[in-house]
Amino acid sequence: MILPADKVTGVVVMNSQDNRGKAKALLSDTTTYQPLGRNPTSRFSSQAIKQLQELRNSGEINEAQYRRLYPTGCVVPRFYGLPKLHKPDVPLRPIVASRGSVTYEIAKLRPHLVSARAPKSALLKEQRGTRRSPVVDSVGG
Repeated sequence: MILPADKVTGVVVMNSQDNRGKAKALLSDTTTYQPLGRNPTSRFSSQAIKQLQELRNSGEINEAQYRRLYPTGCVVPRFYGLPKLHKPDVPLRPIVASRGSVTYEIAKLRPHLVSARAPKSALLKEQRGTRRSPVVDSVGG
């Protein structure tokens, strides 16, 4: 597979199995990621719609903003890694691409609106002194 390199100009030709193995190794780090039993997209979408309705009803956003931010056809954020050519063993830099996800458009709102109304279940959780991010394993087969 051909990938862009991390922090350098150029591309990397990498064996697909090596890439998949390194990505799975990143996701298996339980101090950083936790597996989810099911896809939370519809639940997050419902929560986002409820919050958007409250923002619209309170006048914090107008009808045009509400329609633009309303989540439709949402997808799970995609996990992938960019090869770090400048490091030994060429590890991957983990990337979670959120384009098309429930919060993609909403995140463009002013930070004070988002942080004041973000559902607690969507925020990063503090566990045993480390930050854990819920990510659906989109690498597995």
